[in-house]
Amino acid sequence: MSGQPHHEDLPPVSTVGDDLVGADTLISSRHPAIRRVADVLRNAGDERQRLIIVDDSENILAAIQNKLRIDSLYLTPDHALPHELRRSLPTDVPIHTVSPDVAKTVFKTEKRPRLFALAHRPSPKKLHELSNTQGDIVVLDGVRLAGNVGAIVRTARAFDAAGVVLVDSGIVNSMDRRLVRASRGAVFTLPIVLAKAEELIGFLQDTGLLMISMSAHAGLALSELRTLQQRVAILLGSEKRGSSLYLEDHVTERYRVRTNPQIESLNVSVAAALALYERQKRE
Repeated sequence: MSGQPHHEDLPPVSTVGDDLVGADTLISSRHPAIRRVADVLRNAGDERQRLIIVDDSENILAAIQNKLRIDSLYLTPDHALPHELRRSLPTDVPIHTVSPDVAKTVFKTEKRPRLFALAHRPSPKKLHELSNTQGDIVVLDGVRLAGNVGAIVRTARAFDAAGVVLVDSGIVNSMDRRLVRASRGAVFTLPIVLAKAEELIGFLQDTGLLMISMSAHAGLALSELRTLQQRVAILLGSEKRGSSLYLEDHVTERYRVRTNPQIESLNVSVAAALALYERQKRE
């Protein structure tokens, strides 16, 4: 034997400056570059995991624009690297072309992207970081569908909220891959805080921030939200169970969302959009 490493163990890499990206396709899930992806997927809930997966060019661009450090980029042979991403990607970021079969093996039953990146996860946000910010805070209590949470994060960013607090969400990492996708990259531009209910109440008491909620049977019309001049925390629960009794006990006012009585409730992301829109119109 010559002692030279086998070709499979040499990462076929190109960089942004190359004319042809990913000329050699990774065809083994045992390749070191692929094993790194599998490790990130397997340990996504581990706080010690410093890398996250970011799917699709729009989200990768949002990560770059918000100063996340891109570790490496992956794409399948049938997917060209978009020009804007090529131009924005640091020139030293390695780019790997991955066969569809390998992508299928690594991602298993999860959504298999044609373009994704490994990025360094930013430090988790804390409640105290929302103290001296502008805008309202959206509190999601027991909202567990990543699609709903992501849509609300995106809406909160659109209406200049200060941040989103997740209580009992089942999400263990604010950079959760599903949440990044559903928010269309808005998680990189808006603080997302994971907190316990008791921690949230302590924060509200320390800062003097009022918490309000919404109900189909409340006395105040939703339009009255625009008359509140101070910052507020807007509490929203899951569509089925609503918010917890513990948090509801700390609500200052409830506002009515008038709907057709044949419709029992609104999707939580719709309710969030209605409240944030009214808040943006405050006098």
